[in-house]
Amino acid sequence: MRFDFDTRSYTGNLLGHLGSGSRLLLAGLAAVSLAACSESPSSPEITGETTAVVDTVQDIGPQPYVVRLNESLLGLQLVSNVVDSTLALIGAEAAFLKYDTVFKGFAARLTEQQVAALEQLPIIASVRPDTLVSISGTQTSPTYGLDRIDELSLPMDGVFSYPDSAGAGVHVYVLDSGINPDHVEFSGRVGTGRNFINDGPIGIDSLIVLNLGGIWEVLGYQPDPDAWQDCNGHGTHVSGTAVGTTYGVAKHATVHPIRVLGCAGTGAFSGIIAGMEWVAENAERPAVVNMSLGAGSNPDIDAATNALFAAGILPLVAAGNDNADACGHSPAAAVNAVTVGSTDAADNESSFSNHGTCVDIFAPGTDVVSASYSNTTGTSTLSGTSMATPHVAGAAALILGETPSLSPADVTAALISNATSGTIALSPATAGSPNLLLNAFPEGAKQ
Repeated sequence: MRFDFDTRSYTGNLLGHLGSGSRLLLAGLAAVSLAACSESPSSPEITGETTAVVDTVQDIGPQPYVVRLNESLLGLQLVSNVVDSTLALIGAEAAFLKYDTVFKGFAARLTEQQVAALEQLPIIASVRPDTLVSISGTQTSPTYGLDRIDELSLPMDGVFSYPDSAGAGVHVYVLDSGINPDHVEFSGRVGTGRNFINDGPIGIDSLIVLNLGGIWEVLGYQPDPDAWQDCNGHGTHVSGTAVGTTYGVAKHATVHPIRVLGCAGTGAFSGIIAGMEWVAENAERPAVVNMSLGAGSNPDIDAATNALFAAGILPLVAAGNDNADACGHSPAAAVNAVTVGSTDAADNESSFSNHGTCVDIFAPGTDVVSASYSNTTGTSTLSGTSMATPHVAGAAALILGETPSLSPADVTAALISNATSGTIALSPATAGSPNLLLNAFPEGAKQ
């Protein structure tokens, strides 16, 4: 049965059933889009490029916000204490998330009056509405897989060459919808994961749309940190491209599922930042992080992404699927991220791919075959910059597998210098995009 998730109609219908009190919890969530994919319509996994639109209703009740503290004024104060005392000062509910590594701040549900009060405090650097992302798509046909990224030019020869180390000893953190740990693509190579999605007492986040801005925490339910198994499909597919035994680039690397998107493919930037915070604090090195997600410009996400780079973890991020300037999207605009656009099997820029000066490199993203979450051996075929990005994450893992001491800047430089130049037929509308196609193993590249 085909399942197309349309956020506008779904949210509107949900509001009609929830009543006025629950309507307040959805108001003010910004409309955003996620780096997307397409997939078999016979499965409720994911289906096409992602867009999300959330209806708003006029509201004076508390809404979810991400708040950054002015770090220059913190001194030796503990972030947790500052957050608690600040929220108590304005009479707000307790924060449902606190951040102390990627930046200093918190996520909380605030009224308009409380937001106005916070904005007057010198200790507050910014207050921004939390945002919603979701996934949808259509069926595509299986095609070329990994073959293109070890060739200097077309035609492809049906062989993928890679170094013997194949990313062994490298840790790939995938911020996504989780993973199917029992899939044969990951046998023995699934490391410690973490869940930041609160499914509430029902256990199916898709029924409540993004945890309604932290309402489960308010009611006393907390996310199970170990519930990182994939119930959507996007994360398993992305992970399979990065490290899968058959469909992956770095076939000996360890994958770590960081679940920040739920069963319906929804997640909040507050939770994504929490996932990034956990990776910065807990990652085993050498490490890279794959983020096949994004939305409109968001300085908080960009700052957290740059903080991962500063912590020694290279972030690989999707450019987005709006056929637009990637500089208007986050984390694609983060200066220290490697931002990835998409190409097809004929070296054309994918029609959906974002572009521009914030894109660093392109990789195959149209009709990519990888692991399916629905069983232990199955595959699915997806398209999107979500699918291009893990090719580059896997290539980064190959580089670190050969030389583990390299810094994120060194790995970025290697990815760019190894890339094949001038082969992509860029879109006529593209301005400023680099004509650079990923080459994962230049030592073994065929002419």
